Amino acid sequence: MTALFLVDGNQLLYRAWFGFPTRITSRDKTRDLTGVFGFLALMRKAHRLHAPDSELVVIFDGEHATGRTDTVPGYKANRATITALPEVKRALDAAAVRWIEIDGQEGDDIIATPTVVHAGRPVICYSSDRDFYQLLHHRASPF
Repeated sequence: MTALFLVDGNQLLYRAWFGFPTRITSRDKTRDLTGVFGFLALMRKAHRLHAPDSELVVIFDGEHATGRTDTVPGYKANRATITALPEVKRALDAAAVRWIEIDGQEGDDIIATPTVVHAGRPVICYSSDRDFYQLLHHRASPF
């Protein structure tokens, strides 16, 4: 059975935006492409390295995902807004990579669902968010 490789899209974009040592810009220097380039490069490398035969799906936070911000004061309060998200989604569409965003839902919760629902299918969560450790079981190992 083919594994499901789920990418935490917002977390990966944040990591790409702030993790590259130098900014990547368009040839005319008018657009910062670091987020888009970094996101696609990291996603491609992770998929090829960890699960090349798996089904790849990128999961994003819904536009109005306020569940945790309503209950946990300061949740993501210090996070910078990254404007590259629409460009990343367009790039995923162009590359025929499926992505999901459910209005009002956190991407973390969307990613956690198939780990229970697809109990017979291997699910790989690609994220550096340690909250996903609670989804691990004896057959899984983080990478």
